[in-house]
Amino acid sequence: MYGFGVIAGLSYLIGSIPVDPLAGYLVNLIRRSSSAWRWLDSSGGLRGRLSPLLTGGPAVVLNVCKAIVAVMLAKFSLGSPMATLIAGLFVVFGHTWPFLGFLPRQKGIAVVIGAMSPVAPVPVAAMMGLWVVFFALTRYASVSWVASFGVLPIILYFIGRRDIFVIYGILMSAMAVIQMAGGLARISEGKVVRRDDEGPFVDEGDEEDRDDEDEPVKRKRTGLRVAAGIVAVLSSALWFGNRCVYRGFGRQPDVIRSGCSDLMVVALTFDDGPDPKYTPQILDILRRSDVKATFFMVGKHVERFPDVAKRVAQEGHCVGSHSYSHVNMPFLGQAKVVSEVKKAEEAIQNACGIRPHLFRPPRGLASVVTRKVLHDEGYTMVLWRLSSRDWAEPSWREIVSTCNHARNGDIILFHDSGSLVSSEGGSRDNTVKALPIVIKNLRDRGFRFVTIDEMIEIWNREKGIEATD
Repeated sequence: MYGFGVIAGLSYLIGSIPVDPLAGYLVNLIRRSSSAWRWLDSSGGLRGRLSPLLTGGPAVVLNVCKAIVAVMLAKFSLGSPMATLIAGLFVVFGHTWPFLGFLPRQKGIAVVIGAMSPVAPVPVAAMMGLWVVFFALTRYASVSWVASFGVLPIILYFIGRRDIFVIYGILMSAMAVIQMAGGLARISEGKVVRRDDEGPFVDEGDEEDRDDEDEPVKRKRTGLRVAAGIVAVLSSALWFGNRCVYRGFGRQPDVIRSGCSDLMVVALTFDDGPDPKYTPQILDILRRSDVKATFFMVGKHVERFPDVAKRVAQEGHCVGSHSYSHVNMPFLGQAKVVSEVKKAEEAIQNACGIRPHLFRPPRGLASVVTRKVLHDEGYTMVLWRLSSRDWAEPSWREIVSTCNHARNGDIILFHDSGSLVSSEGGSRDNTVKALPIVIKNLRDRGFRFVTIDEMIEIWNREKGIEATD
């Protein structure tokens, strides 16, 4: 995750670079050296129509370019979709809210478009087409931008992009609304007339943005306090969730997070499958490496790809349940929890011919009700102590680096399917690329690979030995 931090910081700095001085210099240079510009100056009507395009164009192009530079730098340095999304978000943050006091707060949609274009060029092109339609109907640039960006997440969803990109589209749409807030306010107050002649590089936020400097200090401080409060709440929630999954609260003898720390054994586990593309590739790697692993399967995926699930069991790997529909278990009542457990059990038993007795709740979150149901149904709840963090789609190098921190008895979490939120649709290319290197590195350090069943057996045997001494 260190690489993500570097990309975020660098993209933020790139975004905070003001382009207006350079754009102004280019405009003046063109004015002094171009006979075409002088001709436009002499033709009042045409000049009036094209002036916003010609004077604002360089700034727009430069803002688009600086966002594209940040995103492409992330793509080529880390090779991770998540890295490109982080770069896109932080270049917009830096553009809008630079932390250095002497740098101006900048506005404009161009940087948002630049951040989206390398990630989703076709949806952005469709959105720009919608903008033309909206502008032709309303003649308000701000209204047109907000409307077209509002449709962007829907476009991303329906063309089959992974949910990580849909979330990115939602965040970028929110940033676009923030950028256009001043213009929308002026329109609602009747301070802006319809603009029939001024084109796409003029927006109603310009004058409002200059007025921002006169806002009361108290209002700004209140905004900062609210933002700090939101950050504090979110940070606390993340800490609580992380603490609950990795360590738990109080004594939890019914939850397994690791094995015996006295022996050099580790267990590789894979969540969210089976997947027709990635699970077979992972199985091929495990077979060549003579490694047995544990697969926690989603019931509805087993029903869709029973042959892949059957192969997992036939090749000697341990099979566990990961619920039927990958729903958040803490929000379910007892009847729904029982349904999730039993339907997944039935799907796995039909495909693999075995009844699972291991259960890993989606995202590692389980309520007291969930744990009681699992106990009553004869399941052992298994979490993990080391996550490869491949759910975030980092580079294969980062996955290898993370797994190099494995310790005795670690249960290591990977995914053979799933995206940032949903249990399917993500890219596991870097997981596949990293896995043989992870296995080699851990084996060279002297680790032996076991399934969760074997790890529990070793743990019980060690406890039994200690009890008889």
